[in-house]
Amino acid sequence: MIISIYEKLKGKFVRDPRSLITALCSIAPLNILEAEISKLNDWRVITENLAIKLGISEAALLHQVSETLHLPILERVPPCSLKGLPQNITLNDFEQAGAIPFMKSGRIVGVVCIDPKRLLSLGLNLRKLEIYLAPWVLIHKAIKESRIIYDQIANKDSSTGISATNSKIDISQQIIKKLVREVIGYGHKEVRLVFGSESIEYDFTLQDGKVGKGEINVKLTPLLLRYLRELHHHPKAISFEDSDLQSIIPVVKFLPGALTTISIGWSGELRSSELKKEELSKEEGSQQNQNSKTLETRCILLVEDNETFAMVVERFLTAKGFQLHWCESAKDALDFIKKDATALSAIICDIHMPEMDGITFLKKLRSNEEAKLIPTIALTSDIDLDTELMALSLGVDAFITKDEDPRILLLHVERLTGRLGNKILSQEVG
Repeated sequence: MIISIYEKLKGKFVRDPRSLITALCSIAPLNILEAEISKLNDWRVITENLAIKLGISEAALLHQVSETLHLPILERVPPCSLKGLPQNITLNDFEQAGAIPFMKSGRIVGVVCIDPKRLLSLGLNLRKLEIYLAPWVLIHKAIKESRIIYDQIANKDSSTGISATNSKIDISQQIIKKLVREVIGYGHKEVRLVFGSESIEYDFTLQDGKVGKGEINVKLTPLLLRYLRELHHHPKAISFEDSDLQSIIPVVKFLPGALTTISIGWSGELRSSELKKEELSKEEGSQQNQNSKTLETRCILLVEDNETFAMVVERFLTAKGFQLHWCESAKDALDFIKKDATALSAIICDIHMPEMDGITFLKKLRSNEEAKLIPTIALTSDIDLDTELMALSLGVDAFITKDEDPRILLLHVERLTGRLGNKILSQEVG
């Protein structure tokens, strides 16, 4: 009878060893299960309603489903990029199936769902994908966050006039502007770009003599080379309407070497930055005196053994109003957390570190009652799927590779600390 009721109320259903209803039939009394299904307005909340009826938590019920279906559970479900969806499948399709795609580097590598059987309606090749279970409330939250991030980026594109229909020169100029701002922020006026087959690497000298490094998506190679060749032959000023720097006149030089290597230097006219810094300092001091508790709740803990990368993250987040506390090792981070975990709004943790790696750190973090609910973001320099899955199974809210645009990291920090709102951060290029 349970199958016939489900067919009548919720559409076609075939008994399958990897279906939610089959699993629930072996867990709950059939009369209770039938009664709960008959009352459903939304089939995706079946585990939530049934758990209440059975007098257990939904997590406990899903654990039994997980053991029956031999599928892992994700404690936290990350949002997805709508740009990475197949052309014939929309996020609405996933939502109707009670699922959300699990992505890595812009492509689908798995699916998080409430009922694996429902995934068949999407037409995906499930043999090549990892399948995970999660309660509908977490999946639905991740779907909403995915739409918010996509809409914010789209609105930013509209308000700034940067879109896919803009000229290729405009896109290239935006990239060079971002690069110039970063280098000038460290007190330097020259940067070198090396165009390789897998990435575009850039480096510049910091004030203390150390070298700052970064990468640009290799897909932008044709656009950037065309734009830089034009600047090499016909130098012209680049304006910065929203920066301390009014404009620069770039000097582009093509350097000898096996790989295409370009040096970009510049001269420019600075606004009265000293006065501006003094005004900002007064404003920040006033704000700290008036509402120090608010600032404390915006403190981000960065656990990172690479000093150069830590400096880049610190500069990026502090410029957006966050306080950052940097720990060079996981042990130092745990000691800091023991002192006052309540002051932290989020934790950014590198996965690959000496002595104690990020995975071990996350395990210890989850055993701390005061700190286990702090939002966490995992960073890595590789794209190992098993490592990402391990981190997500430990409750990580986002997993980001270090070669991704820093704006993506900032978006996740804004999202996890509740500051995303209507604040538009940046446009994804490429």
